[in-house]
Amino acid sequence: MMGSLLQQYFGTKHEWIKYNIPTAGMFYWLQIVKDKSSFELKKAIDKKVLMLPGKSFYPREEITTRGHVIEDPQEYEKLKKSFVRSAFSIATDDEMKEGIKRFKELLQPSS
Repeated sequence: MMGSLLQQYFGTKHEWIKYNIPTAGMFYWLQIVKDKSSFELKKAIDKKVLMLPGKSFYPREEITTRGHVIEDPQEYEKLKKSFVRSAFSIATDDEMKEGIKRFKELLQPSS
């Protein structure tokens, strides 16, 4: 359900976010592609969207992406901030739909 909602609200060209459909577990990891600084936890909480910033889940100060170790602290911070984690295991279809809709609103530029 969540995969189809992500396609519905964000399209298939991945101009806003990138994600892989999980084969196990209960989370989607979403990488914000468009304006990575736009996701702010405070704003998400105010909109009643519970998606946690990915930076909370990085256990060490270097990460490997596609076999390449990122050691530059600035690049590492930039990458950490580009991810959010979204749970789908207990949300109803309607809750997922509303949550994805609000998440997209959070990423849109303010007028």
